[in-house]
Amino acid sequence: MNIHPLKFLITLIPIALLAGCGGGSDCYYNMDSYGSVSSARVFYPCGMENSSELHHVTTLSGGLSNTKENMYWLAGHLVENNDMVVFAISASSNTSVGNYERAHKSAVEMIESERNNPASPLYLRLDKLALMGYSMGGGAVLNAAHDLGSEVDAVVAMAPWEPSVFLGDVTADTLAIVGENDIVASPAYAEGAYGNLPDGINKAFMKLDNFGHLQWVGNTGSSTNTVAAKQMISAWVDYNLNGSGSALNSLLNPPSAVKVNENNL
Repeated sequence: MNIHPLKFLITLIPIALLAGCGGGSDCYYNMDSYGSVSSARVFYPCGMENSSELHHVTTLSGGLSNTKENMYWLAGHLVENNDMVVFAISASSNTSVGNYERAHKSAVEMIESERNNPASPLYLRLDKLALMGYSMGGGAVLNAAHDLGSEVDAVVAMAPWEPSVFLGDVTADTLAIVGENDIVASPAYAEGAYGNLPDGINKAFMKLDNFGHLQWVGNTGSSTNTVAAKQMISAWVDYNLNGSGSALNSLLNPPSAVKVNENNL
Protein backbone atom coordinates (compact mmCIF):
# COMPACT_ATOMS: atom_id res chain seq x y z
CA MET A 1 0.00 0.00 0.00
CA ASN A 2 1.56 3.30 -1.04
CA ILE A 3 -0.73 5.49 1.04
CA HIS A 4 1.37 6.42 4.04
CA PRO A 5 -0.16 5.98 7.52
CA LEU A 6 -1.52 9.23 8.89
CA LYS A 7 0.35 10.81 11.77
CA PHE A 8 -2.83 11.08 13.81
CA LEU A 9 -5.69 8.78 14.63
CA ILE A 10 -8.54 8.72 12.13
CA THR A 11 -11.79 7.44 13.52
CA LEU A 12 -13.80 5.17 11.28
CA ILE A 13 -16.06 7.26 9.08
CA PRO A 14 -19.69 6.15 9.04
CA ILE A 15 -21.01 4.70 5.81
CA ALA A 16 -24.48 5.76 4.66
CA LEU A 17 -27.03 3.01 4.22
CA LEU A 18 -27.45 3.54 0.50
CA ALA A 19 -25.48 1.06 -1.57
CA GLY A 20 -26.01 -0.57 -4.91
CA CYS A 21 -24.69 -1.45 -8.32
CA GLY A 22 -24.05 0.89 -11.19
CA GLY A 23 -25.55 -1.36 -13.82
CA GLY A 24 -22.26 -2.98 -14.86
CA SER A 25 -19.26 -4.28 -12.96
CA ASP A 26 -19.27 -1.31 -10.57
CA CYS A 27 -20.88 -1.25 -7.13
CA TYR A 28 -21.04 1.77 -4.84
CA TYR A 29 -21.89 3.11 -1.43
CA ASN A 30 -22.29 6.64 -0.11
CA MET A 31 -20.33 8.25 2.71
CA ASP A 32 -21.20 11.10 5.03
CA SER A 33 -19.36 14.41 5.25
CA TYR A 34 -15.81 14.43 6.55
CA GLY A 35 -13.40 17.34 6.79
CA SER A 36 -13.70 19.41 3.62
CA VAL A 37 -15.77 16.74 1.85
CA SER A 38 -19.54 17.29 2.10
CA SER A 39 -20.39 13.87 0.66
CA ALA A 40 -18.80 11.05 -1.30
CA ARG A 41 -19.84 8.08 -3.39
CA VAL A 42 -17.37 5.21 -3.43
CA PHE A 43 -17.38 3.17 -6.65
CA TYR A 44 -15.64 -0.20 -6.59
CA PRO A 45 -15.53 -3.47 -8.57
CA CYS A 46 -18.39 -5.68 -7.44
CA GLY A 47 -17.19 -8.64 -5.40
CA MET A 48 -13.81 -7.22 -4.46
CA GLU A 49 -14.60 -7.85 -0.80
CA ASN A 50 -14.56 -11.58 -1.57
CA SER A 51 -11.10 -11.52 -3.13
CA SER A 52 -7.62 -10.85 -1.79
CA GLU A 53 -6.72 -8.88 -4.94
CA LEU A 54 -5.51 -5.31 -4.41
CA HIS A 55 -7.02 -2.41 -6.35
CA HIS A 56 -5.68 1.06 -7.09
CA VAL A 57 -7.78 3.95 -5.79
CA THR A 58 -8.36 7.56 -6.82
CA THR A 59 -10.09 10.67 -5.58
CA LEU A 60 -12.27 12.42 -8.18
CA SER A 61 -13.94 15.82 -8.21
CA GLY A 62 -15.46 18.42 -10.46
CA GLY A 63 -14.90 22.17 -10.22
CA LEU A 64 -16.77 25.45 -9.70
CA SER A 65 -20.36 24.78 -8.54
CA ASN A 66 -20.00 21.06 -9.36
CA THR A 67 -20.93 18.10 -7.18
CA LYS A 68 -19.75 14.51 -7.23
CA GLU A 69 -22.61 13.58 -9.54
CA ASN A 70 -21.03 15.57 -12.37
CA MET A 71 -18.11 13.12 -12.46
CA TYR A 72 -19.93 9.80 -12.15
CA TRP A 73 -19.33 9.22 -15.88
CA LEU A 74 -15.59 8.92 -15.25
CA ALA A 75 -15.94 7.01 -11.99
CA GLY A 76 -17.90 4.24 -13.69
CA HIS A 77 -15.46 4.18 -16.60
CA LEU A 78 -12.45 3.75 -14.29
CA VAL A 79 -14.10 0.91 -12.39
CA GLU A 80 -15.14 -0.95 -15.52
CA ASN A 81 -11.99 -0.33 -17.59
CA ASN A 82 -9.23 -0.06 -14.97
CA ASP A 83 -10.66 -2.12 -12.11
CA MET A 84 -10.15 0.88 -9.82
CA VAL A 85 -11.82 2.13 -6.67
CA VAL A 86 -13.04 5.72 -7.05
CA PHE A 87 -13.95 8.20 -4.30
CA ALA A 88 -16.13 10.73 -6.15
CA ILE A 89 -16.43 13.74 -3.85
CA SER A 90 -18.37 16.95 -3.38
CA ALA A 91 -16.39 19.70 -1.69
CA SER A 92 -17.85 21.47 1.34
CA SER A 93 -17.14 24.67 -0.59
CA ASN A 94 -16.83 24.36 -4.36
CA THR A 95 -15.83 27.91 -5.19
CA SER A 96 -12.02 27.90 -5.10
CA VAL A 97 -8.97 25.81 -5.91
CA GLY A 98 -7.92 25.97 -2.26
CA ASN A 99 -11.22 24.52 -1.06
CA TYR A 100 -10.96 21.68 -3.55
CA GLU A 101 -7.37 21.04 -2.51
CA ARG A 102 -8.53 20.62 1.09
CA ALA A 103 -11.36 18.37 -0.08
CA HIS A 104 -8.98 16.03 -1.92
CA LYS A 105 -6.74 15.85 1.15
CA SER A 106 -9.79 14.97 3.25
CA ALA A 107 -10.69 12.30 0.70
CA VAL A 108 -7.21 10.78 1.07
CA GLU A 109 -7.91 10.49 4.80
CA MET A 110 -11.26 8.86 4.02
CA ILE A 111 -9.50 6.35 1.78
CA GLU A 112 -7.07 5.43 4.54
CA SER A 113 -9.94 5.04 6.98
CA GLU A 114 -11.86 2.73 4.67
CA ARG A 115 -8.74 0.68 4.01
CA ASN A 116 -8.55 0.00 7.76
CA ASN A 117 -12.28 -0.44 8.38
CA PRO A 118 -13.20 -4.14 8.76
CA ALA A 119 -16.81 -3.29 7.85
CA SER A 120 -15.81 -1.82 4.48
CA PRO A 121 -15.59 -3.81 1.23
CA LEU A 122 -12.26 -1.99 0.74
CA TYR A 123 -10.71 -3.39 3.92
CA LEU A 124 -7.00 -4.11 3.28
CA ARG A 125 -7.62 -4.18 -0.48
CA LEU A 126 -6.29 -0.79 -1.65
CA ASP A 127 -2.97 -0.31 -3.41
CA LYS A 128 -1.61 2.77 -5.20
CA LEU A 129 -3.20 6.22 -4.91
CA ALA A 130 -4.17 8.66 -7.67
CA LEU A 131 -5.79 12.11 -7.57
CA MET A 132 -8.12 13.29 -10.34
CA GLY A 133 -10.00 16.55 -10.72
CA TYR A 134 -11.60 18.87 -13.26
CA SER A 135 -11.33 22.66 -13.56
CA MET A 136 -10.82 24.03 -10.01
CA GLY A 137 -10.54 20.40 -8.96
CA GLY A 138 -7.85 19.97 -11.62
CA GLY A 139 -5.77 22.79 -10.22
CA ALA A 140 -6.40 21.37 -6.76
CA VAL A 141 -5.04 17.89 -7.49
CA LEU A 142 -1.82 19.37 -8.85
CA ASN A 143 -1.40 21.44 -5.71
CA ALA A 144 -2.33 18.53 -3.45
CA ALA A 145 0.20 16.30 -5.19
CA HIS A 146 2.84 18.90 -4.41
CA ASP A 147 1.92 18.84 -0.70
CA LEU A 148 1.35 15.09 -0.31
CA GLY A 149 4.56 14.05 -2.04
CA SER A 150 5.23 10.33 -2.22
CA GLU A 151 1.79 9.46 -0.87
CA VAL A 152 0.46 10.07 -4.41
CA ASP A 153 1.43 7.85 -7.35
CA ALA A 154 -0.46 9.42 -10.27
CA VAL A 155 -2.42 12.58 -11.08
CA VAL A 156 -4.91 13.45 -13.82
CA ALA A 157 -5.73 17.17 -14.06
CA MET A 158 -8.60 17.81 -16.50
CA ALA A 159 -8.86 21.40 -17.74
CA PRO A 160 -7.00 22.56 -14.62
CA TRP A 161 -7.87 26.04 -13.38
CA GLU A 162 -5.02 28.16 -11.99
CA PRO A 163 -2.74 25.52 -10.48
CA SER A 164 0.24 26.66 -8.43
CA VAL A 165 3.45 27.39 -10.29
CA PHE A 166 5.33 25.61 -7.49
CA LEU A 167 5.15 22.09 -8.88
CA GLY A 168 8.84 21.36 -9.25
CA ASP A 169 8.95 18.75 -6.49
CA VAL A 170 5.85 16.78 -7.48
CA THR A 171 6.75 13.08 -7.49
CA ALA A 172 3.51 11.69 -8.93
CA ASP A 173 3.28 10.84 -12.64
CA THR A 174 1.03 13.59 -13.99
CA LEU A 175 -1.26 14.06 -16.98
CA ALA A 176 -2.64 17.54 -17.74
CA ILE A 177 -5.36 17.27 -20.38
CA VAL A 178 -7.53 20.06 -21.80
CA GLY A 179 -9.75 20.90 -24.76
CA GLU A 180 -8.44 23.19 -27.47
CA ASN A 181 -11.74 25.15 -27.41
CA ASP A 182 -11.66 25.76 -23.65
CA ILE A 183 -12.17 29.49 -23.11
CA VAL A 184 -12.65 29.13 -19.34
CA ALA A 185 -9.59 27.17 -18.19
CA SER A 186 -7.22 28.16 -20.95
CA PRO A 187 -5.00 25.41 -22.37
CA ALA A 188 -2.13 27.63 -21.21
CA TYR A 189 -2.87 26.60 -17.61
CA ALA A 190 -2.43 22.91 -18.40
CA GLU A 191 0.62 23.52 -20.56
CA GLY A 192 2.13 25.74 -17.89
CA ALA A 193 1.58 23.05 -15.26
CA TYR A 194 3.27 20.52 -17.53
CA GLY A 195 6.25 22.83 -17.93
CA ASN A 196 6.54 23.41 -14.18
CA LEU A 197 6.60 19.69 -13.36
CA PRO A 198 10.01 18.08 -12.87
CA ASP A 199 11.63 16.04 -15.63
CA GLY A 200 12.20 13.10 -13.29
CA ILE A 201 8.58 11.93 -13.46
CA ASN A 202 6.34 10.66 -16.24
CA LYS A 203 4.36 13.67 -17.40
CA ALA A 204 2.21 14.64 -20.37
CA PHE A 205 0.23 17.57 -21.74
CA MET A 206 -2.59 16.70 -24.14
CA LYS A 207 -5.00 18.92 -26.03
CA LEU A 208 -8.25 17.51 -27.41
CA ASP A 209 -9.66 18.54 -30.77
CA ASN A 210 -12.89 20.58 -30.74
CA PHE A 211 -13.41 20.12 -26.99
CA GLY A 212 -14.71 22.81 -24.62
CA HIS A 213 -14.72 23.34 -20.88
CA LEU A 214 -18.16 22.00 -20.05
CA GLN A 215 -17.74 18.80 -22.03
CA TRP A 216 -15.96 17.36 -18.99
CA VAL A 217 -19.18 17.60 -16.96
CA GLY A 218 -21.36 14.51 -17.32
CA ASN A 219 -19.28 13.39 -20.30
CA THR A 220 -21.38 10.47 -21.51
CA GLY A 221 -21.10 11.14 -25.24
CA SER A 222 -19.65 8.87 -27.90
CA SER A 223 -17.92 11.48 -30.07
CA THR A 224 -14.32 10.82 -31.03
CA ASN A 225 -12.98 13.48 -28.66
CA THR A 226 -14.95 12.30 -25.62
CA VAL A 227 -13.89 8.72 -26.29
CA ALA A 228 -10.28 9.87 -26.66
CA ALA A 229 -10.44 11.66 -23.30
CA LYS A 230 -11.53 8.48 -21.56
CA GLN A 231 -8.96 6.38 -23.43
CA MET A 232 -6.07 8.63 -22.48
CA ILE A 233 -7.07 8.79 -18.80
CA SER A 234 -7.42 5.00 -18.67
CA ALA A 235 -4.09 4.54 -20.42
CA TRP A 236 -2.40 6.96 -18.00
CA VAL A 237 -3.64 4.95 -15.04
CA ASP A 238 -2.75 1.62 -16.63
CA TYR A 239 0.77 2.65 -17.57
CA ASN A 240 1.77 4.57 -14.48
CA LEU A 241 0.13 2.32 -11.87
CA ASN A 242 0.46 -1.05 -13.62
CA GLY A 243 3.41 -0.57 -15.98
CA SER A 244 1.38 -1.68 -19.01
CA GLY A 245 3.37 -1.65 -22.25
CA SER A 246 0.23 -1.47 -24.40
CA ALA A 247 -0.94 1.56 -22.40
CA LEU A 248 2.40 3.26 -23.04
CA ASN A 249 1.96 2.62 -26.75
CA SER A 250 -1.50 4.23 -26.56
CA LEU A 251 -0.07 7.30 -24.83
CA LEU A 252 2.73 7.67 -27.36
CA ASN A 253 0.38 7.05 -30.32
CA PRO A 254 -2.92 8.60 -29.26
CA PRO A 255 -6.07 8.81 -31.39
CA SER A 256 -6.37 11.63 -33.91
CA ALA A 257 -8.63 13.63 -31.58
CA VAL A 258 -5.53 14.35 -29.46
CA LYS A 259 -4.11 17.32 -31.38
CA VAL A 260 -1.20 18.06 -29.04
CA ASN A 261 0.76 15.42 -27.13
CA GLU A 262 3.82 16.71 -25.31
CA ASN A 263 5.29 14.17 -22.94
CA ASN A 264 8.21 12.91 -20.93
CA LEU A 265 7.62 9.16 -20.96
